[in-house]
Amino acid sequence: MEQLMIQIHNMEDVEREIDKAQRKACTSIVEIGYILRKADDSELYRERGFSSIFAFAKETYGWDQSRTSRFMAINREYSDGGYSTVLKAQYEGFGEAKLSEMLLLPEGIREELDPEMKRDEIRSIKSEFKEAEQERESREFEESFAPAQMKPLGTLLEKCILDLFRIEQFARQVPELWEYMKQYNEGNAVNEQDVLMAVKPNGYGHARAGSCMCFFRKDEISVVSGLRKEKYTYADFLRVLLQASGEVELDEPDSWYRNVFGEELPSSKTEVKNVANNESSLAKSDLGKEEKKDGDLTEKPSGAAVQNDTNKESLPAKSDLAKEEKTDGNLTEKPSGAAVEDTANNESPPAKIDSEVMADKVDGVCQYCIGNKEIESNDRAITIHLAPSGLARVEESIGRTFGIVEFEYCPKCGKKLLDEINETDGIQ
Repeated sequence: MEQLMIQIHNMEDVEREIDKAQRKACTSIVEIGYILRKADDSELYRERGFSSIFAFAKETYGWDQSRTSRFMAINREYSDGGYSTVLKAQYEGFGEAKLSEMLLLPEGIREELDPEMKRDEIRSIKSEFKEAEQERESREFEESFAPAQMKPLGTLLEKCILDLFRIEQFARQVPELWEYMKQYNEGNAVNEQDVLMAVKPNGYGHARAGSCMCFFRKDEISVVSGLRKEKYTYADFLRVLLQASGEVELDEPDSWYRNVFGEELPSSKTEVKNVANNESSLAKSDLGKEEKKDGDLTEKPSGAAVQNDTNKESLPAKSDLAKEEKTDGNLTEKPSGAAVEDTANNESPPAKIDSEVMADKVDGVCQYCIGNKEIESNDRAITIHLAPSGLARVEESIGRTFGIVEFEYCPKCGKKLLDEINETDGIQ
């Protein structure tokens, strides 16, 4: 077999070759799905005496029904025309794991996803969309019993704008957005990029607002509800927000928010400090640290009970146990991850193993396969963090640039990885 020669000299080469490999992998998956569907539709599997395409795939290739179904579903959803060997251009670079996560999402949501997203990010969006759908169905059920003249009308943005600003992260942006709200209300033009950065300081992102999913992009906002999708400018965003707030005057952000939403603007809430006993410094500003006798700082679990100053020995020196027993017999939370010696039996509980000294296998399990240990190049310039699904993050240590690639087998132990993806997402 001819060896594939790939020249890797820098991270630009790494990213280029990973992108190329992902495109090939996606194309292969779509082709396999097409072949399976053709064989299934024509019942060609009967020539070998099999009762179904799933029995053929299991016996011949070791694929369970969920994996075979996934190949066929990926072809159905992501190939040009829905029945071909060609992957749609917008899905290049995603890989099987991500495409599988996206199967139950509507096209409107898929269009907002990016190949550079991690699988967990896509899974999170899928979960939020499911919650939005449940709320949409509940609202539509309630609206079906309302008199016709009372049924709400309007755009998706009008339906979700107030829900959006009830979310704390957006409510906290009201002071940043305030200047542009006033400009627009006075009939003056606004810079839409400034509005975007006021709403989403990182310039992009998404959020579930009630029964809708909102996606913030450079030039527009997309709002998705069910199979319906609408796009808006950031001037539209300001207009709808001001219309939804009714006749409330734009005097100050705090009073405007209070009058529209019936509660205090989150950014204006002050933290309560106990001035009498001067505990605010420990509880708030120093958060999670305390001073030892020698003057050094040591980590302290957030929310732990304040120790009695008269009892300097209330905590043991170090511990890896999650809990300890107080003198009254109750259990109290204790910081995990610290090593301790049990003075009663002179035995040390298991401590967290440093990845630098961790064995390649623990109890026969390859630590690279399950993501506990990273694969490094000899000069440690490049690391590969492998997940059990086969998805891997290839990262340059110095520049912190990275690429995402999928492995079918563990590069260290040779174990097959992609068969670990057994989440069918309801596809049969």
